Amino acid sequence: YWGEPKLVFVKARSCVLGDGVKTLLFSGGLDSTVLFHMLLEIYGAKGFCAVSVDYGQPHVAEVDAARALCEENGVEWRLISLRDVFQVNPSGLLLGSADLSVPKETVVKNRNAIFVTAVSAFSDVIFLGCNKDDYGDYYDCRPEYLATLSFVLGVRVKSPLQEMTKSEIVCRAKEYGVDLARVVTCYLGTGCGACASCDLLARALDD
Repeated sequence: YWGEPKLVFVKARSCVLGDGVKTLLFSGGLDSTVLFHMLLEIYGAKGFCAVSVDYGQPHVAEVDAARALCEENGVEWRLISLRDVFQVNPSGLLLGSADLSVPKETVVKNRNAIFVTAVSAFSDVIFLGCNKDDYGDYYDCRPEYLATLSFVLGVRVKSPLQEMTKSEIVCRAKEYGVDLARVVTCYLGTGCGACASCDLLARALDD
């Protein structure tokens, strides 16, 4: 499905429950995987839909993991391609020139704003897996940034993990029975062990 990706906007009837269409922005990494299980527990498989974004990221294996988890649990999943948007002024992460061991070099400018704006076309509530450890380097994960998006776009942007550290998220993942070996949390998508994402996960597992 990576060949000729197209922009997909779907208002899925199965996702409507109570306060409107609920959409999880599902990267397939650890944080959004834990959030997936939280939403599954609260709303059930038909109570929300999951959207992954192809933006030219090197760690595309995360998207495969997201798709597989949704299929296994009967949750509606969609892929949106935003490659063209991020090709205009690509970051070091997308160009392959970043030092992946330095978190600030992996920042993709306004990534969350662009993702949220895209899915706001068909969503009333949008969930992101931002956590407390993201705030320092990734400005678009900060609560005040997400609150501004909510106000401007007229949707509810929620990040239930925002007060949790990576260590706490690992603990929650274990409570949900998540197979951490299947979770792709690496900027190369390979479990390289050297990038900032792998380093943060390794330290969380040691806590």
